[in-house]
Amino acid sequence: MTEPPSKSPTIDPRCLEELCCKSMEHARVPGLALAVVHRGNVVYARGFGVTSVECGTSVTVDTLFRTGSTTKPLIGTMIMRLVDSGLLELDRPAKRYVPWLTLSWPAAEDEITLRMLLSHTSGLPTEFAPHGSQDPAALESSLREELPRYRFVAPPGKFWSYSNVGIRLAAHIVEIVTGELLPRLMERLVFEPLEMRRTTFDPLMAMTYPLALPHEVDDDGRLRVARPLTNNAARLAAGGAFSSALDMANFAKLHLMRGRFGGQQLVSSESIAQMHRPQANKYTLHEDFYGLTLESDLANGIQRIGHPGNFPPYGCRLTMVVDEGIAVILLVSRATEFSKSATAIVDSILLQLLQRQIEPSPPSAHISESGLWQRITGRYFDHIGNSAQLSVIDGNLHATLDDGSCSLDCYRSNLYCGKPKNSDRLIVFGFPESCQEQLEYIIVNNRPFRREASETL
Repeated sequence: MTEPPSKSPTIDPRCLEELCCKSMEHARVPGLALAVVHRGNVVYARGFGVTSVECGTSVTVDTLFRTGSTTKPLIGTMIMRLVDSGLLELDRPAKRYVPWLTLSWPAAEDEITLRMLLSHTSGLPTEFAPHGSQDPAALESSLREELPRYRFVAPPGKFWSYSNVGIRLAAHIVEIVTGELLPRLMERLVFEPLEMRRTTFDPLMAMTYPLALPHEVDDDGRLRVARPLTNNAARLAAGGAFSSALDMANFAKLHLMRGRFGGQQLVSSESIAQMHRPQANKYTLHEDFYGLTLESDLANGIQRIGHPGNFPPYGCRLTMVVDEGIAVILLVSRATEFSKSATAIVDSILLQLLQRQIEPSPPSAHISESGLWQRITGRYFDHIGNSAQLSVIDGNLHATLDDGSCSLDCYRSNLYCGKPKNSDRLIVFGFPESCQEQLEYIIVNNRPFRREASETL
């Protein structure tokens, strides 16, 4: 007797919508849009709440939100199309594209490559300026002025350290080799071929569509529209795109299909694989890595790839399980206090479609390797002067930071964690495995710290 075919996993809309509504109420989120892709199709999409507390217009799946740093994989995908065409090389020094490039780290111009810029391993710092010039050519002028004075957080190519500056430099390299400004390049190479018809960098264009306005809480505890709408043409590449849940679903389909969309191979499968492939260790408790403008983790044998976005107060989540053809897109108009709720919503969807738990159990502490301690004890500073002191006290490794101290437990040979007294904040210390002598750099909550005795950056 032939067994009937098993049913494909589906989403329970009632439970999901209840979770979304409760999460929005708890975190005081006025507007949310959600889309789920499974095996090439959008299997769920809905808007929740209103675009503004002042007008009460309902959010739909076509409503625009700011995507924040989820803009970065959009930029990365555009760049990989140009790599495929031969206009760009990932491992060519930036100086060969930008002859005027001058940086504070000696010879960094000849060391930093597009691969480093896209994987946040250039050593350049991060920064965020929501307001600024509206001139479409502001990216070049701002980089010419600012790059020479940025202090490096670490030597080029050594460690992962998130850098909006690096993505902006990568975007300008593209402007140089093509002779086109970033917004037009994105329209031509990403938005138009992926039928992302409403996605734009232009706030004047975004406001002609239904737009979820940003919200904040005033001094009296009431939700209000956050004014003015932020915009800075010099920093669009780092997080300035406006998009909808359905438009972002089309972008996710390209990655789920390994570069194919609408029957065409828009990006080579190898370029997509390079974006997804780990390029840098983030030294986190759950072994997170960063590829080329996309981050990844391995949870109970399942690789998740994506990118969060935060353009205050907007928030965005893109999460994909490429091997299973699943993507979840979540957009909100007030991200404050919503991070845990966003994670719960995404995990609930993945649980239903994968039919297995994907959130890993907290790793267990191991016996500390005391042989490592003599190489790591000492005082360290990050590039802006925050300090971290590692000491051995009563036979245990101990950390003292500017805002607290704690004992550290070993979770992997190169990773220790601890919580300061009366705090829920977990401090994660990473020790690069390649260092066999006294460590010059350590990683503290994703940030490189340099030993005090070293020459100042």
